[in-house]
Amino acid sequence: VDFSSNPLSNADNLNLYGNRVTNVTVPPTISKLNDYVFYGYTGLSNITLSKGLTEIGEYAFYYCRWLKSIDIPDSITSIGTCAFYGCATLGSITVPSGVTRIHRSTFEGCSAMKEITLPSGITHIDESAFKNCSSLKEVILPSTVTFIGEAAFRECSSLQEITIPAGVKSLGMYTFYNCISLKYIFLYESLESISSYAFGGCDDLNTVYYGGSVNDWKKMQINSKENDAIINATIYYNHF
Repeated sequence: VDFSSNPLSNADNLNLYGNRVTNVTVPPTISKLNDYVFYGYTGLSNITLSKGLTEIGEYAFYYCRWLKSIDIPDSITSIGTCAFYGCATLGSITVPSGVTRIHRSTFEGCSAMKEITLPSGITHIDESAFKNCSSLKEVILPSTVTFIGEAAFRECSSLQEITIPAGVKSLGMYTFYNCISLKYIFLYESLESISSYAFGGCDDLNTVYYGGSVNDWKKMQINSKENDAIINATIYYNHF
């Protein structure tokens, strides 16, 4: 990919009239932040987005590691792949109600993010969407979620509990791999399969609250490869 047309791409500093630019305001005449627009711009610490903005492109804030805060306006309906990848000092995010999909690696490596608010209407959480969000202690998945991709919450090492919505039929490989603080998980009887490594390294996981019966649990296909934690956990049946 040629980034030569974007002067902010991979920039450490931007100076305007002799002053270093750390705060940016996107004017209301802009409806889309293009792909790679602030790619690797490490000087950015705060950005204000206009209410007319509808789309944040792919890799838009990729590795803006000093970006501390951003308010995403309600007008946004799409946040692209890897849009906030590696924004290591970003503390919290509220995803607008018009967004229905968290794309691949959108928030991967946001290691300081303690809070993420997801709206009702989200249906897909794609591969590695929140991978290595190591400060994230809790995330509430809306009941509208039907798909959680591989490694979606891998190495979220502060995550303590999670409820998998009833619409999710399977958990892919590495979904919660190395979530070392995960203690409780809530599963509906509609879950049909758990892939290998989904709960690998989750050594503190000891309790599962399950919506179905013992027979329902036995019907679920759980790959035994590095899923000892959930296989050996205490199961509380007919919980919901």
